[in-house]
Amino acid sequence: ARVAMVNALGDDVFGDMTVRNFEAFGIDTTHLARVAGPSGVAPIWVEPDGTHRIICVAGANDAMTPDGGAAAVEALAPLDVVIGQFEIPQRVTAAAFAAARAGDAITVLNPAPAADIDPGLLTVADWVIPNEVEFARLSGASSEATDDEILAFAAATGARVVVTLGSRGAALLGADGKVHRVPAPAVRAVDTTGAGHAFVGAF
Repeated sequence: ARVAMVNALGDDVFGDMTVRNFEAFGIDTTHLARVAGPSGVAPIWVEPDGTHRIICVAGANDAMTPDGGAAAVEALAPLDVVIGQFEIPQRVTAAAFAAARAGDAITVLNPAPAADIDPGLLTVADWVIPNEVEFARLSGASSEATDDEILAFAAATGARVVVTLGSRGAALLGADGKVHRVPAPAVRAVDTTGAGHAFVGAF
């Protein structure tokens, strides 16, 4: 696939490392802006059972603007899919999604890390893919993400929904209006960092 990253990085070593990493994987970095100050970072603690906790420090991510996000999407067109999440300002993602939709791209929101969502962003998200904690925060539902709770969230937002549930697999609201439960393979979890992002990328 042809993949591009749209973001802002600081003028520090983390920004340099990030650019080199993307370029090594053939990711288009044309729309990675460099700004004065620190890059966004996310220190991670991994627990013995493989679960983790992350502290996100926005840094240069907060330098992104709605106009810049939309302009990058327009310049990269035609696009099939545009993915966004919560480590950049939601107004930037909303503008980028609106530009993506204008170009007939599918928009996928991974609402991580967990936060309240801007209603304007929901109106331009075709798919919302939270984990169980994020889903509970967005919907006011339980962390069990029952079928009724998923159906209610989809009805209220108009978005297609997949909820990732860790060892319990994933719950997909299908085009048939039913919630389909997909089991996860049984593994011994060592480190679940990036699991949600990997899921969204594969999706």
